[in-house]
Amino acid sequence: AESLLRSQVTVDAVAVTNNFVFNDPLRWEVEVSKIDFGTRLASEFGAPVVRIFAGDLPDDWSDPEKANERVFEGLCRAVEDAAERGVSLGLENHGRSHGSPEPLLELLERVEKATGSDALGLTFDIGNFSLAGHDPVKAAKLLAPHVRLIHVKDFSSAPIPYDILVADESTRPRYERPDGSHAYGCPIGEGWVPILPALQALHANGCSLEGVPILVEYEGGVDCRSELP
Repeated sequence: AESLLRSQVTVDAVAVTNNFVFNDPLRWEVEVSKIDFGTRLASEFGAPVVRIFAGDLPDDWSDPEKANERVFEGLCRAVEDAAERGVSLGLENHGRSHGSPEPLLELLERVEKATGSDALGLTFDIGNFSLAGHDPVKAAKLLAPHVRLIHVKDFSSAPIPYDILVADESTRPRYERPDGSHAYGCPIGEGWVPILPALQALHANGCSLEGVPILVEYEGGVDCRSELP
């Protein structure tokens, strides 16, 4: 924190990679502790928000309702720790189970009702909504007031030349969409993700773009030092 102050670098968010979908109670507690550690870091760094996940159903999980309860319980615990430190949580739209706008909104509202705290909000990943087959503009109109953090990235339908070192073609990032088509990371503005319309929809529907950090997740493959500016 002292080094950040000396260098005048600000930290807009802390990222935690967690997964609440575990039957083992000890492992579930580990996932809760990850977020607790993230909120302590955010508080120390002066970051307003911690990006978190809900988790996703493993292929051998047979009870989706139980999985949803584990996520709900985990988020309620995490909210208590975050609220004590004055830090917000940004639940990212990510994965098969928690990538749709309507269920995300229901989950946010359920946690707020149970905890009495509005510390849980949303990390709105524009590219993730597009990748999962959802219209980010429609999602923005529904979720804008709950957004605490925004992720921007772009995808194309065809692979692009890679400057980043990869072992072979099979290691190049490729994502499968619900319709069976493939998506590849590309420099922002060169793909089909409606980045600007989604940002405009967020702004028009209650998300202050001046107060919400907008972070680039670069998966373009071409040298980021030339592409990001």
